[in-house]
Parts: sequence; C-alpha cells; structure tokens
Amino acid sequence: MTIREIAQLAGVSVSTVSKIMNGKDDSIRAETREHVLQIAKEYNYKPYASIMTSYSAKSLCIGVILQNVNQMSLYASGILTATQNYGYCVIFRESSDSSEEEIKNISALINMNVDGILLDPVVPDCDSSIKQLQTAAIPYLLFDTDRTDAYNLDFRQMGYTAAEALVNAGHREIACLIDQTGKSASFLHGYQQCLFEHNIPLNEELIFHEESLFPSERLSSHLFSGIIVFHYSAAIQLVKTAETLHYHIPCDFSVVSLKTDIQESYCFDISALTIPCTTFARHIAELLIQIVEKKKKRRCLLPLFQS
Repeated sequence: MTIREIAQLAGVSVSTVSKIMNGKDDSIRAETREHVLQIAKEYNYKPYASIMTSYSAKSLCIGVILQNVNQMSLYASGILTATQNYGYCVIFRESSDSSEEEIKNISALINMNVDGILLDPVVPDCDSSIKQLQTAAIPYLLFDTDRTDAYNLDFRQMGYTAAEALVNAGHREIACLIDQTGKSASFLHGYQQCLFEHNIPLNEELIFHEESLFPSERLSSHLFSGIIVFHYSAAIQLVKTAETLHYHIPCDFSVVSLKTDIQESYCFDISALTIPCTTFARHIAELLIQIVEKKKKRRCLLPLFQS
C-alpha cells in the first residue's frame, strides 16, 4: 500500500496524508485526520519516513515499559485489547526493577519510533526518564506510581469500600491488614475515612502489617469481628492461621480482601473486592492513543481511577 493509494481511498491529497502520517497536521481538520489514520490502520500502512526513523512520522505502534514480569501479567491483556481495537501494535519492555534499565528501554523505544510510551516507573523519582521522554517530544503517560502526575488505581476508595462492606453488615470492631507500600497506605486512609464517617472510633491496635507475623492472640481475644486485607495472599494466610486456632470464617469473623481480576478465588470464605487491573490498563492505553491522535489532551481524567 502506497501513500498515493491511501490518499485515493481517503479522498484527500497525497500531501495531506503525508502531513498526517508525519505529525505535521495542526492545520488539518480533526475529522480528516481521523479518517486518514483509520484507513492507514486498516491497511497496515507504514510511511517511508518511519522506516528512516524520523521522530515525527507515525508508526501506529506504542511502547510499554513495565517494572517487572509481575506487572506484565497484570496489565498486558488490557493494553493489548486497547491497541488492537485502535489498530496499533505494541512493544513491551521490562525494566527488571532497575532505573538504569528503564532509561535503556526508553532509548530503545524512541529509536524504534513508537508513537507514544506508557511508563510504569521503577521509582516515583523518575525525573531522568521524564526528561528523556520530553527531550524526544514523544507523548507519554506515567502509571502505577506514587506521583501526582501519574494515573493510578484508586486504592483509597477500595479501602473505603472494603471497610464499608463490613460496616453495612453490622460490624463495629474492624481491623486492617496492610504492607508498607504507598498503595497500601492509600488503602489504609480509605479504611480510616470510612470509620470516621460512620462514627466508629479508630483503634490503632487493629492496624496490622504483613511484615510482622499476625498476632494469633488478637484472634483469640476477639478484638475484632471483621478485617479488611490489602493482599489476597495475606488474607489466605490469615484464614489458615485462624483455622489452626479452630476458628471458622465467616462465622467467627469476616474477611474482606482485595483481589486482582486475574487472580483465582482460592478461598470462598473470603469476600473479595476486585482490583480492575485489566480495565485500568485498557483505559490508559486508549487515552495515550487518543493523545497521540490529538483527540484528547494529556491531563484528561479517567473514570474510576486517579490522575
């Protein structure tokens, strides 16, 4: 498929197609740009300029840099769904929890002339990576990191919702089991906000951390009737601990835990609140593509998620 054939199919001039595919289309109507891009996607058209690695030429491909393979399993499905729906291909890179590897991945994707990059930074303080992206003038979105300019799942709301489920079931003594991550801290804040809004006094002794062994005496002393848990694996371990003490869930106490949408329910005694990782990944990939195609500005808010 040549540029002349794309122009004929779109009913526009060759120069119009060239401007759109090379990112020099500010003077072209949005409807025309969208029409030409749609035809280019359908016929998998690659402009000559992209072969020459011109940074302004459209490749109809986005890059995704993830911290590690665990993040890959959470987000790959949603990103692939979005890119396929929009007629884009996607290149995944893994930083192996290394900031140095992250910089190399950004360079590699820029050299591959991707149209935009989704970056899951290894550390929130990723100014070097951001500067690299901005210098290349490539559209990008940060996600899954504790930064105000990043898109994140709303773990504060999840903590609130999990705690409220127990409140609505009649519980007043509600515990919380978390880890030391920023996401878990947001989950804890949601729990605290829920207790406050329902006039339930906060008992700091009922906030437990995974890093410490769960104190069995807390179970036997009946200090709480329900508990919300940040990690599903920790919830399963908690249930096993309770069983060794001859307690039964949910008869003796109730457990509400977060669970990713790719995790199986191993314990049906645990009430699970699903983390919509796949939906989240699809949304941010769609938003990046819309920014690339100039349909939306970068600071657009996503439904269900924090930005």
